[in-house]
Amino acid sequence: LVRLKKYADAERVLQAAIKANGSGAVAYYYLGRALIGLARPDEALAALTTAVKIGGADVVEAHRMLGSIYLDRHDDKNAIKELDEYLALNPNATDANKLRQIIAQLKKVQ
Repeated sequence: LVRLKKYADAERVLQAAIKANGSGAVAYYYLGRALIGLARPDEALAALTTAVKIGGADVVEAHRMLGSIYLDRHDDKNAIKELDEYLALNPNATDANKLRQIIAQLKKVQ
């Protein structure tokens, strides 16, 4: 449903899945994506943070999404932390060089 951009439907299904078994990082990750699609970044931040805390290889992208939320909030310290973590876990990302440039610019400002 998230991939089909049916974010409201996805949110409902994912909330039910989390209620049934709240230990799945992937459900929290996709809930975060759905909430971003619904323009609810505060709730997305909480869901993605939970996904990262639970961990696993399936939620590497959650770090990138958290970095983007923090960038939008001008929270440079946390943006750097999340983007660095994303690149550590996925050093060959297609936009890795661009992300490294963003991180370098943010570090200059601090």
